[in-house]
Amino acid sequence: MDAAQAPAGGQAARTRAARRPAQRRGRAGRVAGPAGDRGGQDPRRVLGESSVFLALGLYEGFGLPIAEALASGCLVLGYAAGGGQELFEAPGTWQLPDQRPTMLADAALSMVVDGLPDEDGVRAAARDWVAQRYTAQTATKALRTAVDEAMAQPGAACTAVHPMNLSDPELGAGIMRNFLRAFGMPELPVGPR
Repeated sequence: MDAAQAPAGGQAARTRAARRPAQRRGRAGRVAGPAGDRGGQDPRRVLGESSVFLALGLYEGFGLPIAEALASGCLVLGYAAGGGQELFEAPGTWQLPDQRPTMLADAALSMVVDGLPDEDGVRAAARDWVAQRYTAQTATKALRTAVDEAMAQPGAACTAVHPMNLSDPELGAGIMRNFLRAFGMPELPVGPR
């Protein structure tokens, strides 16, 4: 949707215009995103009532929020940004180039205002896609494989070093000292060896 197609009257008018078609389709016209604690609200209900989930990939690095949205029947729009790339193969997902907020906003508004042909079918297909691929059995098998592969690597007992220590040893050591003090823990030797 370009600027000429956007509803006139500022943000409030655009928001009202975006909600009308979504409400006719039985959705709240809501755009959900990774906003942390929702004050005790059930995330499945919030996602299930939302028109679209914005997958920003910020602070994530894994695809769990995308999978949760799809399993709740929410369409997904956004960036993989380092995790969950395979989830954008699911029905009901639209991946955009990383960190393109204007493109993301335009696409989200278009999805809410215009909807999709067979939207309910797309949502059902997304739920089925996640349910078929992400079972407890497949998760257990993947975890066991990862642990087995890690255990097969050469190694021995060592001291863990926070990544901050590698990029700036003085800063990393200071952060670690403050962390240990804050939790009443004895100070340990930190820094590169």
